[in-house]
Amino acid sequence: MVIEIEPHSRDNFNNLSTMTLKHQHGKASTPSRAVNRYDFNAKTNVGADIPLMNDSGIFMLEENVNPEKLSSIMGKNGFLENVCSKYRRILERIGEKNLKMFYPSFTKECLKTVGEYSATQKAELVRFFCNAANELELESLVLPNIYGINEMSVDVSRFDLQLIPSLNMREETANFEKNIQKCAEIGCNDIPIIACQFARYPAANKAYDHVMKKFDPIHERNQAIMLVGVPRALYSKAYQNVSAPHYGSFFIADLSVERYGGAGGVPNKTLRLFSRDDLATPKTVDNMALDVDDEKSAFQNDPKLQELFVRIAGNTVTDEDWKGGRPKSLSRVHESIRSHPEFQNLHKNIESNFARGYLEEKTTMNRVISRDLEM
Repeated sequence: MVIEIEPHSRDNFNNLSTMTLKHQHGKASTPSRAVNRYDFNAKTNVGADIPLMNDSGIFMLEENVNPEKLSSIMGKNGFLENVCSKYRRILERIGEKNLKMFYPSFTKECLKTVGEYSATQKAELVRFFCNAANELELESLVLPNIYGINEMSVDVSRFDLQLIPSLNMREETANFEKNIQKCAEIGCNDIPIIACQFARYPAANKAYDHVMKKFDPIHERNQAIMLVGVPRALYSKAYQNVSAPHYGSFFIADLSVERYGGAGGVPNKTLRLFSRDDLATPKTVDNMALDVDDEKSAFQNDPKLQELFVRIAGNTVTDEDWKGGRPKSLSRVHESIRSHPEFQNLHKNIESNFARGYLEEKTTMNRVISRDLEM
């Protein structure tokens, strides 16, 4: 069974809708945010016994394709098996009933290199990821427009996969609109979801406006919109650290996928905590209104994690706490626990045609969304 989209209620505010995503092993509801490797790594690091997939039901396996990996894909014998072995270990942690998607995200340098490939090389590259998806028993593949959406859709379907094209919202308006139309013409059997690379509304307002205008017909064709490459929050004074996955859901995102930048590097010690009241993720030093007693209840079965959460919220984290980066991980686990129910609340309010009222209850997010829509 391929991914099938079933649209439901629609709200007057920005044409927001609720949908069901059916797949081989079960189903998931939208609007929602996918769980990613950051979430699972954080859960493992703090040892939290929390079923992250219960609320979302969707996991995005994103792999960053840098020049070194691109070179190995195109020239290293046996690299496919190496990649699949690594991915299998990750996917084994995800329950059978959940939807799993595969997203090779290319760096700008790699996209430029791929653009200079011959037609044969481009087809070989797509074939590599199709083979990987088949080996991993996945149903869909998220890819940028490497050599034409129509041609790629045909090639991907030969592997019994569905293509989810990743479109650049910052490209020329005419090209973006043409690609949206191509996805519509190909149809939901081969393209059930259209992915758009995240941008703030002012940076891609024409693309946003076009999708919002076409939201109803897109959904009626049983296709959904997914935002990929979404940052955790919008880190600026103007955007007041609002949660980017939630920001996108008030515009065009049936599904938001936070960007996975990979592991490694030296973690900084800036801590943030998600606020349900504002749908924002400010620094802890700026989040004085957080109800700590209420929020620590997210870890009610683990007193030690509650104690660490209190220290995070009170900016009293110790050097001992920082060993292994546990405060960062707990911050992310807390966000996972508190964010997914807010998507469920948005879902309920869309069904009641009260999405605007729900947004107005989230003071900071409402201020940012209202300002952007007035531009």
